[in-house]
Amino acid sequence: PIVKFPYTTNEFDEVALIGGGSGITPLYQVIDHALSDKTNKTKFKLLFSNVTEADILMREDLDALQKKHPNTLDVVYLVDKPSPSWTGSSGFINTDVVKKHVAPASLGNKVKVFVCGPPGQVAAIAGKKAGMKQGELGGILKELGYTEEQVFKF
Repeated sequence: PIVKFPYTTNEFDEVALIGGGSGITPLYQVIDHALSDKTNKTKFKLLFSNVTEADILMREDLDALQKKHPNTLDVVYLVDKPSPSWTGSSGFINTDVVKKHVAPASLGNKVKVFVCGPPGQVAAIAGKKAGMKQGELGGILKELGYTEEQVFKF
């Protein structure tokens, strides 16, 4: 069976969700579930990367959620190959992007980071998964001091 994360309302002060492409699926489920609870106070930050603007899955749904929950959801889109009209962020989710947008590891058990995307992206951000198991923490998040308890890879 695929490992699931038992989400509890207000367990964390800040939750970062880092994803690429179709990796948005479980991240969206976490956001949608959490924000549907009227007692939610957790702040969510979604970093969602894609190759082009046209590749951004569920953009209308994400924008609607952000508009409905402006104090608890912030969505940052990044594209690798921006069009001339693209006004958002471009490039990969790197150390600088994580430092700028994700709550620091020093928050301890008050911060959680969920990661889902192509295997190369997950490995670069959080270390490779070990089949259906989490695998050792690595990548950018380990370099920035996050612990295995603070990171969950879908």
